[in-house]
Parts: sequence; structure tokens; C-alpha cells
Amino acid sequence: MTTLINRADLLDCIKQYGAKQIEEFAAILSYAVPKHIEILSGIEQVETPSFVSVDKIEPTADIPAYKTTNSRDSYLHVVAHHRFKDDEMVTKAPEWYSNANPYQDNDAALKAPEGVNPPPQLPLMAWLRLWPFLKLALGANVSSHKPDLFRLVDRLVRGEQLRHLPKASRKGWASQAQLIIDYDESLLPFWNDFNVLRQKLAKLRGQVGLNVLSFPTGDPTGLCWQDTPTGWRTVERYLPPLAGTPILILSDLGCNEASEQRRLRWQRFGEQLARSACRAVALMPCPPRWWDAKLTRLFYSAYWDRAVRPPQRLDRTIVYSATGKIERDNFATERLLSLLAVAVRVEPALLRAARYLFPAAEMDVGAEFAAWNHPAVQATLLAFYFQPSQVEAYRCGFRDHQGLSTEQKQKISNLLINHHACLSPVIAHEERIVLAELFGDPAPQDAEAFAQRLAKTVDEAGSEISRLAKHWLGRMGARQHVSLWNNEPLAVAWLKAHEENEFKSQPRPEGLALEKLVWALKAKSVVKSRIYQREQELVFTDVTASATGSRVGEIDRSLGVFQIKISDSEASQSMSLLYSIAQPIPLVPEQRLTISTDIEELHLDWLSRPIWANTIDRDDFGLYADLKLKGILQRFRWIAPGDFLMGSPKTEIDYENDELQHQVTLTKGFWLADSACTQALWLVVKGENPSGFQNDPNNPVEMVSWDDTQVFIRALNEMAPDLKARLPTEAEWEYACRAGATTPFWFGDNITPEQVNYSGHYPYAGGADGEKRGHTVPVKSLPPNSWGLYEMHGNIWEWCADLNDEYKPEAVVNPDGPKKGTFRVLRGGSWNFEGKYARSAFRYRNLPDYRSRYNFIGFRLAI
Repeated sequence: MTTLINRADLLDCIKQYGAKQIEEFAAILSYAVPKHIEILSGIEQVETPSFVSVDKIEPTADIPAYKTTNSRDSYLHVVAHHRFKDDEMVTKAPEWYSNANPYQDNDAALKAPEGVNPPPQLPLMAWLRLWPFLKLALGANVSSHKPDLFRLVDRLVRGEQLRHLPKASRKGWASQAQLIIDYDESLLPFWNDFNVLRQKLAKLRGQVGLNVLSFPTGDPTGLCWQDTPTGWRTVERYLPPLAGTPILILSDLGCNEASEQRRLRWQRFGEQLARSACRAVALMPCPPRWWDAKLTRLFYSAYWDRAVRPPQRLDRTIVYSATGKIERDNFATERLLSLLAVAVRVEPALLRAARYLFPAAEMDVGAEFAAWNHPAVQATLLAFYFQPSQVEAYRCGFRDHQGLSTEQKQKISNLLINHHACLSPVIAHEERIVLAELFGDPAPQDAEAFAQRLAKTVDEAGSEISRLAKHWLGRMGARQHVSLWNNEPLAVAWLKAHEENEFKSQPRPEGLALEKLVWALKAKSVVKSRIYQREQELVFTDVTASATGSRVGEIDRSLGVFQIKISDSEASQSMSLLYSIAQPIPLVPEQRLTISTDIEELHLDWLSRPIWANTIDRDDFGLYADLKLKGILQRFRWIAPGDFLMGSPKTEIDYENDELQHQVTLTKGFWLADSACTQALWLVVKGENPSGFQNDPNNPVEMVSWDDTQVFIRALNEMAPDLKARLPTEAEWEYACRAGATTPFWFGDNITPEQVNYSGHYPYAGGADGEKRGHTVPVKSLPPNSWGLYEMHGNIWEWCADLNDEYKPEAVVNPDGPKKGTFRVLRGGSWNFEGKYARSAFRYRNLPDYRSRYNFIGFRLAI
């Protein structure tokens, strides 16, 4: 028959009347609104018993779907930097890896054992308690072979002629009866109970006169099957039996679900039976507190669960009011899921056995139904699997949940062993590693050996077992939680399995510490990557490549993968993910980031406009903030923390003995003025101008001593109390001057007067003779470096905060110079000095009260 309605009619109703009545429209048009169960890509559908025959579906991992927003008041910036030390990095393969033997193709150690069957599912109710109720529901009064003496005497007294002796009646099976089974997918944990009851009832009663029907889709108004000696056959539609025929229905009548769709269908079905004068009894794996009052008037309902005594009479109907799921139900379900979270897969039999670990009063059949249909799991016809995004929370609940006793946790371990003994040992090994980690114990020896051999197996390029192992590791990575990757062999196996595709198409397990596993990856030469913000995402580019966006920082790496730890503003919750270097990172204001490579890590946070700043924004150079005093503007650039080689190599032309090259790490970022302090700014703060070249207020202030700068800074901080201005340290100055370069100048190996204001008649390293200006130029007259800082080379010498001292060869962190000394440091060169003095590494010094009558000493501010 051709249908006269379709989905278009449903969509038209929604369009006309809105989505609020979608359930009513769907019911009218014979559609169902699906349950709100989250289905994520990357979840295996069925885990086959054998490791070797595992399916070839490669799950994909979605980048967390953050809700991005645009904020002009908050900006991401690097606030801290850490370079891993030698003792924090492991670059040599451990002994276990060298000694491990890889698995071979068709390795018997990975196959499911033959002849081993899982334990049968525990019954919902003991058969000795259940069968009398079945006889009650499908029974009738039948004649026996014994005479009925009372009726016989009564008829004789009345003088009636006897043609036959009246027989005594007894309770027996009705000659005709129906058994209806509801195979709705939500009831899958009870399908085995339905089938066992059907088989035992046929043996107990006999099959003659017993008509067994089922609704394979769970819809009593839809498809119907009839049981025959050769199996199920489809009947055109359900037809009620003759009046008075007893009917037993195995179903929850839709009462387990919050949606009314299934209940409405069963209500219509019950009304159909009532019109046919049929007596319908429903045996329900559903707690009475969830029953629907309308349905209990149409069906005599009996509760089917352990510790329940079936009714002994059917002459009265108990009407329950639907109270819905109460808080206790949710708590029981969460406890049950927490207990089962250690399992890779949960079959109906395992689910039932786990529920029976709790007292009957605490955990009834409703928790079993709710667990199977919970949004945190994905159910298949064989078992359910936890959603990757949910498994960590439930495993933490297993470890920390106050509602789980130690005895229950130990018993679930035994249940897993018994129920999964028929599967590949791979599943058992994974579950035992998880259990050991949650109990805080070392992994069992055989499970640890499995993980070690697995790590070696994925290195066997081209073998079938290696390919299958990589597929399995992809699925396992999606379903595991952070702390499992403390197991080094498993972490190594996962990384090796996905290194070739640069982790682009696989779930990225949290908790992998790259710096601990450098030895396991094909590290290349160290590469510096530049980080840019484009709208609400971060991107990585090579420092030599042109890129668009606002520069955030730089990071060294030798791998094509990095790790991102995301935490909220209070750092109370966090998650960790692996990214390919080619992947953008979505940003959300108020979420902090930690970017880790195998070499170093950066900590990024959101910055709102500082109190002292009039404006804050980003441009091609990065983050900046503007300070305006009485109409005079000074721009400050955010200098992200990092590390660099301070000083110069001995091979650099005009190398000086006090330029000993050494590693310096700056762990904290700072604000640095994008230009030297101008005469205009000095005049606003001090009210007088000490400079010699006063033809332009934008000229840098000069003829100031180090002591003069301190007086100026104190006065400036009084005018802007939240500013906390200072001079940069010598390390900060050179770090900012180089802007990531290792050459004598930020732009290369030589200079010209078009790039730097120096005495052009004295070029550097044999360069061409150039212009000698003979005076300062206004700030920002010459090209800035890649961090947006002007005239870091030449124009004027700039005071630094440090006292002068000799460099040490050892690496240092956040150096601020010696504590004692006579001279203060100056950097940068000047308009009247030779080109060699403008080098990034050149160091000049003088007494703190030295002003110089030659107009070549000034400074720039830091915050």
C-alpha cells in the first residue's frame, strides 16, 4: 500500500506550527522523535572476539567544538615559558623496549580462546517464582477426571436425570493463548529474558494453542512477526484473538522512557484489545513508580525483577500514578555506570551481573534500563561502549565515588575476567591495565608485557599485524582517560602507530607527555615555529614563511605534533589534546592554554586592557597597549617569554671578549616601549628638556644619565600609579632587539644607513660607505624589527637596568645582572658611533651619573 503521508508532511507541520509540538505531529504521522543520545564519530560499533579479525573502521577525532566569540576587550598572550631540561626529557629507548618481541601475524596469543563461552545472563526472576504467575496469566478453569461430588449430590436431590457424571474443575492452561514480545531496541538488556521465558513456557505448557507473536520494532501498531517451527514469519498486521483469550505481553509498555511516543502506541493497542474483550496481562521489566495510570487500566501489569513476588490473583487492577524518574534513580544509574566504566564493552549479561552487586533495594531494574540507554554510552546489538568524552568522568567516579564499596570494585574485576574470557586477550589486558591504574597498583605482569610487545609491533612496517594493531590503538585512544597514558608502553604504542600520518586523522588521547617520549618518535632537527592569532584561532607557521594574523609567540620543536592543555579561568578543570602542527587551535576567551612540544612549553592567558593603558589591540606585530599622557602617546609591545643565545659567537666579526655566548631563558613576558623615550614624553613628565637636538619633539630624549632615568620613572609612576614602569634588563633588551634572529642585526649580517642611524662613514664588516647624518632622527623613522620595535640599533644608546659584569658560560634564567658594581649597561649604538657598535650583542657601559655632552644617550621604558 502506498503511504499518503511522508516526512515532508512532518516538516511542513513543524514549519507552520513550530517545533514545540513535534512529538504530537510525529505520533499522528507515525514517526518517532529519537531519544537524545549523543552519537560521536570514532566509536567502534562491534568489538569482535579476535584481535586479528578486528574491523577496519578508522575513527576520527573531532576537535572540541568550542563556542567561539569575538572579544575586543580580551587578548591571548604568552605569560610564561619553560624549556625542558635534560633530566626532564628522555631521548634514549628504555631497556623494556629493546627487549620486547613484536607479535607475529596470526599470533595465537592474540586470538580468542576456542570453546570458551561467556556466563549466561542472570534471570530477572527465579523460574520457580515466575512459572506459577505464567499459569495464572495464561490459565483457565478446565474439567478434571474426578467427579464433582457436591454438584452430583445437588442434582440428585433435585431429582434430575443424570446423563453423565459432573466433573470437578481445576486451574489449568487455557486452550488458546497469546504471548506477545516487545523487541524494542531500548529493551535489549531484557531480550534474553524474553526468549528464555518463551522457550520454557513452550516446554511447560506445550506449544499447541500457544500463539507467539512479536513486534520487532517495538511498535504494537506496526510490523508484526509470528513464531513458526521454521522461525519468525511476517504477518500482514496484528489481529486480536477471540474474546476471552488470555494474552501475556513481555514489555515495559513504553513506561521506562521519558518520551510519550511508545506509551501512546501501547495505549492505542490496549484500547484495541479491550474492544475485542481480550484479557491482557503485561509482565514489565519496569519499576511501578514509572508506570502510566492509563496503561494500568488497560493492562493488568506485573512487576518483573528480582526480590519481587508476582501477584497471586488477577481479579483486581492496581493503578499507579506516573511519578517519573526521581533523584534516587539517577544516583543509582550513575553508580552503576561508574562501576562498569572500567570495561571496554558491556554486554547485557555483564550489565545484569554488575547490577546484582548492589542490594535489590538500592538498584532495581530501572537502573539497568537507564544505564543501557544513557546518553554517555552507545549501545549496539552485542554490547554498549562508553562515549570517549564521558569515559574519563565515570572512571574517576569509579576511583572516587563514595557510593561504591571496595568489595564491589573487587568483584567487578572478577566479573570482567569471567564475562570477557571468551574474547581476545587484548580486551582483558586493556581492562586490567585500567583497573590497576584506578586502584593505584602496577599493571599485572602479563598485561604490561602485552603493552610492551604492542609498542614494538607497530614498528614492524608492512606487516598485517602492525596494521591491525594501529587500528586497535586508534579506537583505544578514543576511549581512554588521561591517567592511563602514565603507562609508558601504551603511550609509546599509540604515538608510534600514528606518527606517520602526523596524528591528523586519529583520536588524540589526553595526558601524553611528549617530552618523556622523544625517544619513541622520529625527531628531526630543531625548528622554530611562529604562533599567530587569526580571529578566534591560533595557527603555526615556519619563521621563514610569510603569514597573516597577529604574532603571539614562538616555540621550538623537532616533531610534527604538539600538545595543548586547555583549562578554565580558575584552572579547576582541564583537558589535554594532541594536534598536528598544521591544525589550527580554536580559541575561547577565558580559557587558558599550555602549548607543549618535545622541547619547550608556553603558557598563554587572556589579557584585558591594563588599567594604565588607554587602548589595547593587536596588529601584524602582535599585542600592544597605548599610554597617553596629556596628549602624548607611548606605545608598548607585549614581549612574550622565551629563550635565546645571548652574546655573540666568536666567529662574529668584531666580536668582543665580554660577549660570551650563553643560553638565557626568560620565563615571563613584559611590556617594552616600541621606541626610545621621546623629548615630548620627557617634557610632559619633567617639565624641561635636557636634549641637545631639540628641533623635533619626537626626537629621542638624550643627554640623560642612568640616575636621571630613575628620577623620570618615579615621576611617571606617580602620574600613572598602576604603570610600574622601569628600565629593561640587559637580557630583556637583547632578547627584544634580536626578535628571534641570531645574526649580528635583527635583519641580517650587515647594515646600511637606510636601516640604522649610525656613522655611515664607518660601515660594518666591509660594507659600503653611507650617509653620516650627524644627529638623531625622530623615533619610528626607520624600519621596526619583526616584533614592532623601532631603532633598537643605532640613533641613541639606551640605558638598561643592570650593573655591568662578565658573562658566565652557564645557562641562566631571568638574569638581572650582578648585585654589586660600579657601571651600568648601555645597548644599541648611536648616531655618531661606528656600525660595529650597533650589533645586537655589543655591550657599552658607563657610570650611572654620566650624561655625555655628545647627545647620544637615552633610554626606553619597560613594564
